[in-house]
Amino acid sequence: MTEAALAGLCVLDLSQEIAGAYCTRLLADAGADVIKIEPPETGDALRAQPPFPGDLPSTESSGLHLYLNAGKKSVTLDLATPSGALILKKLLRKADVLVESAPPGVMASYGLGYDQLMDEFPELIYAPVTPFGQNGPWRDYTGDPFIAWATGGLMYVTGDPEREPLANGAEPAAYFAAENLAIGILAALLHRDAGGGGQSVETSLFEAVAANNEYSTVLYSFMGAIRRRWYSRHAFRYPSDIMACMDGHVAVLYGRLGLQELAVAFELPELMDHELFLNNTERFKRWPEFEALLRPFLDTHTAREIVEAGQSLRQPMALAPTIPALLADEHLAARDFWVELDHPSAGRLRYPGPGWRSSLSSSPPTRAPLLGEHNVEQLTGDPTGYVTSDLVILRERGII
Repeated sequence: MTEAALAGLCVLDLSQEIAGAYCTRLLADAGADVIKIEPPETGDALRAQPPFPGDLPSTESSGLHLYLNAGKKSVTLDLATPSGALILKKLLRKADVLVESAPPGVMASYGLGYDQLMDEFPELIYAPVTPFGQNGPWRDYTGDPFIAWATGGLMYVTGDPEREPLANGAEPAAYFAAENLAIGILAALLHRDAGGGGQSVETSLFEAVAANNEYSTVLYSFMGAIRRRWYSRHAFRYPSDIMACMDGHVAVLYGRLGLQELAVAFELPELMDHELFLNNTERFKRWPEFEALLRPFLDTHTAREIVEAGQSLRQPMALAPTIPALLADEHLAARDFWVELDHPSAGRLRYPGPGWRSSLSSSPPTRAPLLGEHNVEQLTGDPTGYVTSDLVILRERGII
């Protein structure tokens, strides 16, 4: 293996919550040296969020912290103090990227806004992520991934058409924003390396969701049509649904070959000439009748049998597994997706690995840091000029 793709890149992660943390986790997976700057005593807000092993809360064993901050180093620093801001500027002497998630104007109030840093650090990539962005009438609104899912329009097109919009599971808005910001940072680094200098690259959770709602917005722009909520299925073709079966659920989507192959896969060849197999409009309108035709096969076969039957005829079907089943998935295991990491507080646990892989470079995963674990390593010597006794004083004053 060659050296990791982003080896030598130094990233200061000042962010709180998921979006900034996942962005810098992606950079760490690619080999960047990511230094997590955390408030003294409490640390990143992720450290207080469950789940915890054994359901015992601890600053060091939050599942979100352990996953999102894997591969990083931890330095404690109170940026709201003049001394803390000064120390950050010393760390910026070796940094390429700064990621932060403070409300607009807060970093500037510490003397650490982009406009205040650009003269001293003209090569710096400054990357903020917030709920609604650095400008605009909503810039000072508070929000989180749930709010972004609503405002970005994806909640409107999710759920039962006869009921209210439905939230999605987990926190996809935060991960959308993280991925957008990581791409923006990489593009800015290429621009800088071509002689363009540093710049500010920002995203918001709101815009990240709206950008992923392009189907609905383009549909309206082109046709004046509003996409409806339509249960768990595709809005314009059926079957494209999640269906119950003998031992769980399967995602069924008829492919380019048409429904005749679906009838064969479901051992129902007598239905190949049925009206609902031949007429897409009628099938869409009378979907309960169509599902009833499939029900004898669905009720007597396991999810895996159904998927294998469909895939054997190139019909795109897939398992809709429970979480234990996902953890036991043979395909993910064959691709070495899961990684096990030892942590001095949480113990040995399994985590999702990087969402991408390279044939030429790798950065072996390492555990998440303890709070302030790298204070001595990062705050003594170059570029800060401090010695260990200085850190004792800084710690006593609550600055680190």
